[in-house]
Amino acid sequence: HTCHCCDALAGLSDWQSADSESKIAWMFAVLTHDFGKAATTQHAIKDGKTRVVSPGHEDAGSPLAESFLARIDAPRAIRERVIPLVVNHMAHFQNVTDRAIRRLAKRLEPENLHGLLTVMTADSFGRPPRPRIVPATIQEIARKAEELAVKSRAPEAILLGRHLLDRGFMPGRELGKILHEAYEAQLEGHFSNLDGAIEWLQRQHQAPRITRLNP
Repeated sequence: HTCHCCDALAGLSDWQSADSESKIAWMFAVLTHDFGKAATTQHAIKDGKTRVVSPGHEDAGSPLAESFLARIDAPRAIRERVIPLVVNHMAHFQNVTDRAIRRLAKRLEPENLHGLLTVMTADSFGRPPRPRIVPATIQEIARKAEELAVKSRAPEAILLGRHLLDRGFMPGRELGKILHEAYEAQLEGHFSNLDGAIEWLQRQHQAPRITRLNP
């Protein structure tokens, strides 16, 4: 299966047109994506039949992939992109929501959804003689990623430090905590623009922290 997946990846136009680093990272991700099956594969009864399953192999594969890449002296930039692809290559959602896609894009950093979708497609295609048809879930993730503009990178924070400083907050650890909380709220979908972010801030963090307002 792994060899079929690597062959499938090499045939994808997204891989062929990618930059050199992405090609290397995605190929290593496909090569290592099922390492965890060595430790998780078992027989289980499903629908009255005995089946071979590997629950949690994506998480179990993370340290194995990391060890392999370190052993062959792969550059850190490659390792940092490969591992989140291995951990998230089973990201098939029953319900593809805005929240789920925003959070997935964040979990993939420094990789992105474009890379993950390419790896997932190669994984799906590496099962001959099954026809090479992109699964509906992958298509839906791609559609939602385009809609939310997060296919190439995670959402950028809307509420920034300067917005808080303009509203009387003092620099320091507390400021960082509020910005982290704001970004989490943004990922959850509580606001999608700066006006909404300011409204959220005013609801969640009232005076005395807000001591002055610029005109």
